[in-house]
Parts: sequence; C-alpha cells; structure tokens
Amino acid sequence: MSSKKIKYKYGSDCRNLSPWRMKVTLSMKWETWEVTTKKWNFNFIFVLERKFSKGDIVQHFKREKMTDEQLKEEPNLYLYEIIGTARHTENKEEIMIYKPLYPTECTNGVDFAARPLEMFMSEVDHQKYPEIKQKYRFELYESENIKD
Repeated sequence: MSSKKIKYKYGSDCRNLSPWRMKVTLSMKWETWEVTTKKWNFNFIFVLERKFSKGDIVQHFKREKMTDEQLKEEPNLYLYEIIGTARHTENKEEIMIYKPLYPTECTNGVDFAARPLEMFMSEVDHQKYPEIKQKYRFELYESENIKD
C-alpha cells in the first residue's frame, strides 16, 4: 500500500483530492489524520500545520487552573489576541506577537508581548503540569464571551 502526504492548515476542508475525489473535513484538534481507502489501495496521511491568524483569541493552558470565582472576577484571564508573527533581525528567529486581554505586568510600559514561535506553539509539559488537559501551551479560545 502506498501513502500520499498532503499538508493542510487546521480547519481546512479537503475536497476533490483529484483523482481520488474524497471529502474529508479536518478538525482543529487533530495533528495527523489518516484515511485508508481499499478501493484505490492508497493511504492518505494529512499532516496539519498549527497556525493562528491575526485577531485570533487564544488561551494559555494555565487558564484551566483558574477557579470559577477567579474567572468571574477576571473573565479574560490568560486570554490573548494574536497580533501576528515577526522575525528577530539579528538571529532570524520567528516570534509570536500577542496582546494580553487582561492586566498583566509583562506588558507594563509596552503594547504587546512576544515569545519565540517554537515556544508559543509547543506542547504543555505534562510531567510538570499533569493536571492540565490542554495539549498545547496556547490553543484557540472557543467561546464568544470575551469582555472588553
């Protein structure tokens, strides 16, 4: 059996993968998804790229540790708006630029926060934080209840 690797962004709708004409909708939660079809004896492996867009709201995994009382008092705790990516001019490292949606000392005197892209997109250290269910350090926030 042979394999065909196809790269798609999260949330992509893969239609008409000519000549196989398969319809597969990929979820934001999956990293690798495999479809096997016996009709053509092919194995499709979708390798997804985690990517955020300008304006997306993301949550840090530490939001899971907050109590209902804490979130009622500060509903935007550990929520951030994605501003975009940048490149460090000296070492060429990619950086995520983001804006906390709650008061935090990391942005005292500045407009935005920045973190190396690789670190921003990394998985949670589940040995250090075994109680955390979230897979990645930052994930797309799936609620519309953001307070200004």
